[in-house]
Parts: sequence; structure tokens; C-alpha cells
Amino acid sequence: MQINFLTKNYKLGDHLKSIIEEKLAKLDKYFEDNTPIKVRLKEGNGYNKLELTIILGSIVLRSEVITDDMYKAIDLALPKLERQVVKHFSKFDAKYKRGAELPPPIVETAAAVVRNKTFVMQPMTVAEALVEIDRVEHDFYVFLCKETKKVNVVYKRKDGDYGLIEAS
Repeated sequence: MQINFLTKNYKLGDHLKSIIEEKLAKLDKYFEDNTPIKVRLKEGNGYNKLELTIILGSIVLRSEVITDDMYKAIDLALPKLERQVVKHFSKFDAKYKRGAELPPPIVETAAAVVRNKTFVMQPMTVAEALVEIDRVEHDFYVFLCKETKKVNVVYKRKDGDYGLIEAS
């Protein structure tokens, strides 16, 4: 596996890096040497966040842990990721390694639209859109940005904050 370390507001020391590499070596038996794994380490106000991500074609295996200590985070995140890896490969073994044909190539198919909703988009600022998302009590709100004249989306994040998706 190829381990790619990404940090944000966190100083990654050699000791922690070697521990992470050593613990991730347990997963080597499942992957080829060139399989990338992203390790993201982030420090915030009073918390440390560790994300482990493995992308296998269209399959994404991911574990995210927030703790007060990065060493604890490794011990919590790795078992989560390992369970996903074992589950993925056991499903693969059950379906395809027992003489069954390999799956057909993935063909894009249109999903069935079960509901259609039309509404007039009034130009508004991001602040006004945040008021509206709370008013309608949805997880997201689509609006026409006053400044850019483009469609944007505000959404509620798991941590209670809001995110903004801007069209380019």
C-alpha cells in the first residue's frame, strides 16, 4: 500500500508516522503494493481528527475518528476500517471466487424519479439562505446567489455547522 499523509493544523512527528505505518501494515494482505491509502490528521480547538480512506475503483472504505489524542484515534479508527475491508473482501469472495462469473461492467442507468418539485428561486445572500434552511427545517437549501447569479446550496454538517456548495 502507498500511504499518503495529509495534515491540517497538525505537526506529524516521525514516531506517530511510524506507528500509523506499522498498524496499517496489517491491511497489506488485502491490497496490492500500489493501492493508495489517505491518512488525514487535523487538529482543531480541543480535538484531533484522524481519517483513513482507501479508494478501490468505485468503492470507498473510510474511517473517521475525533478524539483528544491522536494516538487514541489510531486505535479507534483502524478497527473500523479493518471491519469494512474484511466485509468488502468477504462479499467479493462469496460472489466471485467460488466459480461465479465476474460481474458485468457497470452500466450507467437512470434512477427512477419518484417525486418532482418545482419552486421559484429568489436571488438571496448566503446569510438569507441560512435563515431559510432553518425555517424550512431541511438538511440543505438550494438558492440563487444574489452576488454571482448562480445556483448554490447550503447544507447542515454533522458537527452542527453549515457548508456551502458554489457553482463554478
